[in-house]
Amino acid sequence: MLIDKAPLTTYEFPWHQDNAYQFWNPPDAVALTLALDDSTAESGAIVCLSRSHRGSILPHQPSGVLGASRSLVTPPNADEYTPVTLTLKPGDVSLHHVNTIHRTGPNHTSRHRRNLGFAYHSSGSVCDNAAADQYKRDLEKFLQTQQAPK
Repeated sequence: MLIDKAPLTTYEFPWHQDNAYQFWNPPDAVALTLALDDSTAESGAIVCLSRSHRGSILPHQPSGVLGASRSLVTPPNADEYTPVTLTLKPGDVSLHHVNTIHRTGPNHTSRHRRNLGFAYHSSGSVCDNAAADQYKRDLEKFLQTQQAPK
């Protein structure tokens, strides 16, 4: 997928885990991010919580943010994890486990922060199709009520 955080945008993607909407079981899967532009704290880079992938999927809820469908019900404990900002140059790649808690901030720069996102899973990992179908129905209902972020 293409993610494009436009210049001078104030919206954020809240703390979440990708497997809360990908439904891999077992969660033998990673998300790969290929930077197309500079990705810095100022441009809303991904921030991962170190070691958070070791836990299970935490309760999520609709985020209310277009483009970031789910968020954690309870924010993560700041004392439990160390935040790591994924600062990337164009062409750099990062990987994170689908259970990793992560977020992005606003883009305070005058440049786009674009990246391509890819998902990879092991041959032994199976998608829970019933959960995925319900998620898609819920997401479609949400999208019908939303406007693009400013």
